[in-house]
Amino acid sequence: MLEACANQAIGLQAMALQASPRMLALASHGDQASELPLLWSLCATLADLGYSVLVLDATHSESAQSPGLEQLIDGASADRGALDPLVPWTILPAANGLKRLCQASATGQPTLRDLTGLSQSCSVVILYASASTLVSLLPHSGVTPLLAVAGGKKALVSAYQALKLLLLNGGLRPSIACMLESIESERMESDLALNRNLQDCAMTFLGYQLESVSLGDDLTDESSATTLRALALRLVESGLPLEQFDRATPWVKQPSTAYQGGSH
Repeated sequence: MLEACANQAIGLQAMALQASPRMLALASHGDQASELPLLWSLCATLADLGYSVLVLDATHSESAQSPGLEQLIDGASADRGALDPLVPWTILPAANGLKRLCQASATGQPTLRDLTGLSQSCSVVILYASASTLVSLLPHSGVTPLLAVAGGKKALVSAYQALKLLLLNGGLRPSIACMLESIESERMESDLALNRNLQDCAMTFLGYQLESVSLGDDLTDESSATTLRALALRLVESGLPLEQFDRATPWVKQPSTAYQGGSH
């Protein structure tokens, strides 16, 4: 049913989003080997569906040689041509610019209002940033951050910590994409078991039913492509129009529930 709706409504969706770009979020928890292939595949999938995509990459800093969000915030209009509407997706370094926006948020100043102007050529903006940055910029916004989780206990722990921070401190409800590194049955079963473990921990310790999708090591195969299309459309649906960010509920820390680290 979701695929049928996607095929029938994609043109209308793209037209509507051109008038009001939507912000999506991919939470980085230090596992770029899994996160970057997923990010690129999401961008390609959204482009195939008719969306133009701008990625604000908080894992890389702007510089004179590699200008990005900070320069655009400062009014470097000559660089805005980089957001070519004929190019389906663009990645901009954004660590410094997003840090400035976080500082503005802490003082109660408008934070993302200017991004509506900066992203006139885009229908979707993907914020690729740490959980703490997403908590500062998107608290209680309704955006559903996505976490990429590969096999291995280290990735499982870092993903759970990011999930907990997003949920308790930001009022955000993340979902996960389980990246299966191998199609070999034994390894796949191990990866899926770790994924189920993460879901069990979320329910046991946080009372949160964590939604999950599984993607094979080849994101271009038919099964993964179908899953990616459904995932991309779901993320767009939960994305927040940029014009509403300056009216978003400010984050007020609640000592009784906010996550401060530690076990579980």
